[in-house]
Amino acid sequence: MNRKITIIAGIILLILAIIIQLFSPKGMKLQEGFSTPIIAFEFVRTPEQVYSLFGLEIKPHQPVERCDEFPSRSQYWITAMDAINQLDAPFMLIYSGFIAFLAAFRFGKQKRRLLYAVLGLAATAFVFDLLENIALLNIADALKYCKNWSPIHNEPEQIRSWLQTLVIATHVKWAAIPLAFALMQWAEEPSGFRKWARRVNTALAVSALIAWVIAIPFPGIANEILGATVSLCFLLGFIEAVTPSRNARS
Repeated sequence: MNRKITIIAGIILLILAIIIQLFSPKGMKLQEGFSTPIIAFEFVRTPEQVYSLFGLEIKPHQPVERCDEFPSRSQYWITAMDAINQLDAPFMLIYSGFIAFLAAFRFGKQKRRLLYAVLGLAATAFVFDLLENIALLNIADALKYCKNWSPIHNEPEQIRSWLQTLVIATHVKWAAIPLAFALMQWAEEPSGFRKWARRVNTALAVSALIAWVIAIPFPGIANEILGATVSLCFLLGFIEAVTPSRNARS
């Protein structure tokens, strides 16, 4: 049963990932080293980076009184990011479930403490992804008031307060996911192709954790590597689940 649910969750994840990619906006002014808009948005750290990302300008240390020229492309980018973050709600639920059922499939009835640790990390990723999503939606919502500014909605300090939540939530989430995959290396090793898929999966998970550490002082390329390696961890977990095996657990 765990294997079947893992496969179903993997298929749903793939469909959602394709839909999210279709909504991904083009031409945004990403921070140096970033190439994926949603990852760039998740790892913004200052109000200036937020405004720059969406093609808006503010004067440092001064409140934003109005945006005389609010580009239509900025409105499009904000709307697209909102759509992605709304799609992220079912996405985070499915991927945390995928991790949980993949762990149950891999561990079976053995090493229950490690299984519970992975389940805890899956729950942690979900909770902090939810907090991240709330922060992103509120930051994007604040930007919508650029044409009709108010200190409640659009002062840089208001965005900065949501960034404090975002930074913590984003880093915890991106640490919990690869750590969960890394802990699964201690499950009983399968045979044949599954064995090599598992080993590559573990190597990618460790690589993702290294990228996570590097990305803290040096954001940019390391964040993109983190996102790519985590995505491959999910893919290899799915491949392991769909690969037939005579001794496969149900």
